[in-house]
Amino acid sequence: MRPSCLSVFSNDKKLFTQQVKYEPSCVSIHPGQIEIAVGDSQEQNVYIYNLEGDTLKESDKLSCKGAITQVAYSPDGANLGVGDAGRYVHVFNTTDRKVVHQGWSFHTARVNCLAWSPDSRHMASGSLDTNIIIWSMENPNKRIVIKGAHKMSQITSLAWLNDNTVVSTGQDSCIKQWTLTLH
Repeated sequence: MRPSCLSVFSNDKKLFTQQVKYEPSCVSIHPGQIEIAVGDSQEQNVYIYNLEGDTLKESDKLSCKGAITQVAYSPDGANLGVGDAGRYVHVFNTTDRKVVHQGWSFHTARVNCLAWSPDSRHMASGSLDTNIIIWSMENPNKRIVIKGAHKMSQITSLAWLNDNTVVSTGQDSCIKQWTLTLH
């Protein structure tokens, strides 16, 4: 495998580059700390780093069920969502790194994207299977499934406009807005 690197930039200036022994696939920055989560596209790991001066110091490694396709910190910083190629969505507590929800598996194909609601109570996942799933942090057995959200087209990106409205894009070149009734 060819060596891979992580680079840190500030104001269009490269601060440093660091080699890693895995292939980075995605990244998310903690909203309240100098902590960075990086997914591994070949293995089933998420690497947690702290930015210390001019280097990234690895502080933890989280294991999942498939190659990592997406990582996303919740807006309140309490949780880290992880999507994988094995169709699973995982949630880890950022304080103790314990699993909050292990392997939500209602997608039928690779998870492409994740997005947290502004209040951090819900997370949306989009998949190669054309579906969007809204997960509840308060009631993990409760979910809203938007089947065929982009018919015959994988979901490529998600964003929340407010606590009840999700916007999705698909490979069909469409942008769709979904108003949800969340209890």
